[in-house]
Amino acid sequence: MSFSSCSNKADKDATMQRYYVDVNYDNDLNVYSLNTGDFTISNDMNFYSKTNNKKISNCIVGDYLEVYYDDSNNINKIVVDEAGVIELQKVKNPGDESETPHLISAEDDNTIYLKYDDIKNAMNQESTISKLKEIVDDSKLYGVYRKEDVEEGCIYNILGLYSYPPRSN
Repeated sequence: MSFSSCSNKADKDATMQRYYVDVNYDNDLNVYSLNTGDFTISNDMNFYSKTNNKKISNCIVGDYLEVYYDDSNNINKIVVDEAGVIELQKVKNPGDESETPHLISAEDDNTIYLKYDDIKNAMNQESTISKLKEIVDDSKLYGVYRKEDVEEGCIYNILGLYSYPPRSN
C-alpha cells in the first residue's frame, strides 16, 4: 500500500492533508509495501472513521486519510474516509474459455454489476499476494470500492481485492 497526497503540504498554515491509500504490487517479492510519503504514522496513532467518528484499527486500499496537524506541524489526528467493501465470489463462467476470472456479488440478485478489468491480484492476510486467475473457483473475496464511484446505483468499480475481510474493526 502507498499513500499519495491529494494536496500540497508546502503551505505551513494548512491544518489537514488528504492522502489516498493505494496498492503497489511487487511480483518479485510477492508482498505489498507501505509507503507513507512525507509523514510517519507512529504505532500509538489512532484512526477514526469519518462516518461515525469511531476508532478503527486499520486502513485499506481505497480509503482516504485526512491527516490533521497542530500548530507545530505535528500529526494530532487521522480521520479515515472509508472505502466500501462488498463480499464477492469467484466463479467459473460455463462455456467461457477466456483467461479472465469472473466475480459476482455474493448476494447476487443480478442487480449488481462489477468493473474489475485491471484487478489481477488479491491481497492475503499474511501480507502476500495471490493472482486472481489462480484463486480456486467458488472462493469468497472482498472487493473494495468508493461509494461515490458507484455508477447508476448498481455498477461497482472495484479498486482492490482481499482474500479476507479487510476491515478488522
